[in-house]
Amino acid sequence: MPVAVRSFLYRLISSRPITIAAVTGICLAVSITIAAMLLVRHLRDREISDNTSELATYATLLSAHLESSFAVLEAVQDGVLAQLRADNVAAEQQFVDMASTSTMHTMLTARVSAIPFIGGLTLVDNRGMLVNSTYYWPMPYRDLSDREYFHVISSAEGPDRFVTQPLVNRANGEWTIYVARRITSPTGVFLGVLLGEMRFSYFARYFSVIAQQPDAVVSMFDLTGVLLVRHPEIEGAVGTVPNSVSRQLWQQGRDRGTTRGVSAIDGMDRIFAFDRLPHYPIIVSISRSIDAVLAPLREQQRFIAFIAVLLDLAVVLGLFVVFRYIKGRNRLKSLEASLVKAEIDRAVATENRRFTIAVNAMAQCLIMFDRNHRLIVINPSFREVFGLSPERVKTGCSLAVVVRAAIASGSVTMKNVRRLKASLNMNEDASEAMSATWDINNHRSLLVGFDRSPDDGCLMTAVDITERRRAEAQIFHMARHDGLTGLKNRTEFRERLDNAVRAAAQGLPHAVLFLDLDYFKNVNDTWGHQVGDALLQAVTSRIRRCCRTSDSIARLGGDEFAIIQPLTRGLEAAEVLCERIVARLSRPFEIAGHQLHIGCSIGVALAPDDGTDAESLLKCADLALYKAKADGRNCFRFFEPQLHDVLQRRRVLDLDLRYAMANHEIAVFYQPLINAGSGRICAFEALLRWRRADGSFVSPSDFIPAAEKMGLIHSLGQWALATACRQAATWPAEISIAVNLSPVQFARQDLVDTVRNALTESGLAAGRLQLEITEGSLLEDVAETLSILQRLRELGVSIAMDDFGTGYSSLSYLLKFPFDKVKLDRSLIAEIERCDQSDVVLRSIITMCNGLGMRTTGEGVETEAQLAFLERHSCTEAQGFLISKAVPGDEVPALLAQRQVCEKEPDVEWSEAASPLQPLDAAAIVATAR
Repeated sequence: MPVAVRSFLYRLISSRPITIAAVTGICLAVSITIAAMLLVRHLRDREISDNTSELATYATLLSAHLESSFAVLEAVQDGVLAQLRADNVAAEQQFVDMASTSTMHTMLTARVSAIPFIGGLTLVDNRGMLVNSTYYWPMPYRDLSDREYFHVISSAEGPDRFVTQPLVNRANGEWTIYVARRITSPTGVFLGVLLGEMRFSYFARYFSVIAQQPDAVVSMFDLTGVLLVRHPEIEGAVGTVPNSVSRQLWQQGRDRGTTRGVSAIDGMDRIFAFDRLPHYPIIVSISRSIDAVLAPLREQQRFIAFIAVLLDLAVVLGLFVVFRYIKGRNRLKSLEASLVKAEIDRAVATENRRFTIAVNAMAQCLIMFDRNHRLIVINPSFREVFGLSPERVKTGCSLAVVVRAAIASGSVTMKNVRRLKASLNMNEDASEAMSATWDINNHRSLLVGFDRSPDDGCLMTAVDITERRRAEAQIFHMARHDGLTGLKNRTEFRERLDNAVRAAAQGLPHAVLFLDLDYFKNVNDTWGHQVGDALLQAVTSRIRRCCRTSDSIARLGGDEFAIIQPLTRGLEAAEVLCERIVARLSRPFEIAGHQLHIGCSIGVALAPDDGTDAESLLKCADLALYKAKADGRNCFRFFEPQLHDVLQRRRVLDLDLRYAMANHEIAVFYQPLINAGSGRICAFEALLRWRRADGSFVSPSDFIPAAEKMGLIHSLGQWALATACRQAATWPAEISIAVNLSPVQFARQDLVDTVRNALTESGLAAGRLQLEITEGSLLEDVAETLSILQRLRELGVSIAMDDFGTGYSSLSYLLKFPFDKVKLDRSLIAEIERCDQSDVVLRSIITMCNGLGMRTTGEGVETEAQLAFLERHSCTEAQGFLISKAVPGDEVPALLAQRQVCEKEPDVEWSEAASPLQPLDAAAIVATAR
C-alpha cells in the first residue's frame, strides 16, 4: 500500500473513530447475514445433487438385478431344453409321452422350487395343449393355443424365444411376464413350447427390503406405462397408467436418467431416477420426496441462522466496547502525558543505581575517563588490583594522577604504561578496542583492554587471567605427555626426534632407543589392568633413574617406550644405557602384593650413521628391536645394515607366499599318531608343506608367521581344514584327523562356522576331528578364546593343547578348560633318560593329565627308548620320525596297510565316573607325582 494512502487512512480513522467503527460494524453484520444465506443455499443444492446421484445409482443396480433375474429364468429353461435334447426326442408323440410323466413334473418343480422369482414352468405340445406344469398334477385338460406367445412361437418363421408384455395371470390374477422357448426335434420339427413365468409379487417384497426410507418409492412399469409393482403399495394403483415423470422421460426416447417433479400418484415434489432393462420390456423407477431429502438440512439451517444471529450480536457488542474504549482512551491521554515525565525520571534514577551496583559488583576491573581525561567511574576491583586508595584517587582526578598512584603501589611498571601509551598513539583514530597482557606483581597476569566511548572518553578494563594461563599450560602439557606415566607422548617425541636429527647434522650424534616390555600382556591378563598400570608407572620410574636429564623419554603406547639420547660422551654411552635399563627392568617388581617378572627388549639406531631423517631412524630402531626379540628377548641390539636384508627377505617371502597360495604350491601332509601301548595308528596330524617350483622346501616356521602377519592365515587355515576333513572322510572310521589352529584365527568370529562348514561339506563325523591349539591362542583373550573352545566342543570335536610344557601358565589353562588331549612338547621328549629331573617332570605331567581325564601325546619321538618310556608311564599316544615322517595324502593308504589300525578304546578306565577336578585337586596330583 502506498505511503500516501496509509497516511490518509490513518488521519481519517484518527479524526472520526466512532463513525468509522459504526460503518465497519454494520458492513460486517450484513456480510455475516449474506454469507449465512449463501451457505444455506449451497448446502441445499448439494444435498439435492448428492441424493439425485444416489438414486441414479440405485436405479442402475435395480435394473441390473432384474436383468439378472430374467437371465436366471432363461438359464433354467436352457437346462430343461438340454435335458430334452439329451433324450433325443424326435417325434410329437414321443415328446408328449416323455413330457407328461411325473418324472418330468418332479424335475420341473425341482428346478424352480429354490428360485423365488420364477412363478413356474409349463410344457405345451405343438397343438397348444397343456402337457406338464409345475402348477398342477395331475394335469387338467387345457387348451393354450389362443395365447399370443403360442401363435408367435408356433408360426413357421417363429423365433426360438419370445418375451410377452406384462399381463395378468389368469390363474392367480398377478401381473406376470412370460418367456416362451421353442422346442424342436433334432431335424427341426416343431414339437411344443417351454413357458417360463416371472412372478412380480417377489419384486414387491424385494423392493420393501431395499427401500428403507419411509419416503422412498420404488416402481416398475411396462413399456406402455402400466404400473406393475409399487412400494409402498397404494390400493388400486397397480395396473393403471399414471402420468408419471419417469414415463414422460422414457417417452422422450431416454432409457435412463434423473429429474425432479410432482408425483402423479401421491402429489409430492420428488426426485426421480429411472432405468430401462436392456433386453426386457420393463422400466424401474425410484424416487424420494424433496421434504425428506432436505429434512437433515433443516437442522443445519437453524444452526447456521443461530450462529449468524450470534455473530451479529457479537458485532454489536464489539461496537459498544469499541465506543467505550475510544472514549476511555481520550480520557487517559491527558493522564498519561502527565505521568510520562515522572516515570522517565524514576527510570533514569533506577538505571543509574543499577549501573553503580553492577560496576561495583563486577569481578572485572573497570575505570572510565571523560574526553578531558578526568576520572568519572572506578569500581572497587580496579582499586584492589592496582592498589589505588579512595583518598588518593577520587572522581574528577586526572589520568596522570591515577597512573602515578598505580606505579607507586607497585602493581604496574613503567614498561606497562609505555606499552599502553604506544598502543594508544598508534591507534588514536581507531574505534576498535585494544588489549594487552600485563605481568604484574605476585606473579599475576592481567588482560588489559582499552576502548573509546561515544563522547570521546575512554574505558579501561582488566581481568585476572592467572588461573586461565595456568590451565592452558596444563592442557598444553597434557596434550604432549602421557597421562599415566607423565612421559612425553608420540607427538612430543616426534618433535624432539626432529630436533635431534638437526643436531646430529650439526655434529652432535644421537641414539634412538625403542623399548618393548617382554611378557607385559601376561601381567594384564592375569592380574588386570589396574596392576598393569601400576607396573607401567614403576617401569617409568626405573627408566628415569637410568637416564640423564638431557635424555628425552617417551611412551609411544601400550608397553612401548622410546628414548632420545645425546651422545656427548661417545657411542659407548648408548650401550651403557641399554645395559643399565635391561638390568634394572629384569629385577622383580612388587606391585599390589604381587611379585612380577618382566623383561625388556631394546632396538638402537644412531644418528646420523643409521639415518639422516626421523623416518629412517624410526625404521632402523624398529628393525633392531625386531632383531632383539628374535634373539630371545630381554636384550638389546644395535641396528646393522644386514637387517635391511632381513627385511627384504621378509618382503620377498610375503610375495612368494601369495604366489604359492595362488599356484597351489602349498600342500597338506599327514603324520601318523600311534597308540603307545598297541603300536597301531589311531590318528593323523595335518601339516602344511610348501614346495617351491624348483623343488626346494620352505620351513613352516618361516611361512606360517608370515601368513599370520599378512592376514592370509584365515584363508590358508580354512583351506587346510577343509582339505584335511575331505581326505580323512575317505579313511577307515577309526582314524581321526588332527588340525592345528593359529592364535590369529581366534580373532575372527567365524571360526566355529568355518569348522561346522568343513564337517558338513566333507561328511566327516565331528568325533573324528581334533583341533590343536597352542598356549599363544589363550594368551590373547582368555575369556573369549575359552568361549570359542566351548562352542567348538558343542559341535562334537575334540580340543587338544599343543606344545605343552613351553609356556608360563599352562597348568591354569588345564583347569579353566577341560581339554580332551594334551600334546607334550618335543623339548620334554628329547630329554628322556638324559636328565632325571626332566623325567620326573614328564611323569608328573602325564600323571596329572590322566587324573584330569585327558589323553596325552608325546611329540618328537625319535628313539625306541623314548617310546618305551612313554608306554611305561601310561602316555596315551606317540608321534615322531621314529614312527613316520609326514607323507602326502595319497601315501596314507599304503602307510595304513603297513600297520594295523587300532580299535578305539577308553583312554582311562575308572571304577566310577570321575568328577571335574578343582584347582586344589590338580595341585595335589602334581605334588603326588613329585
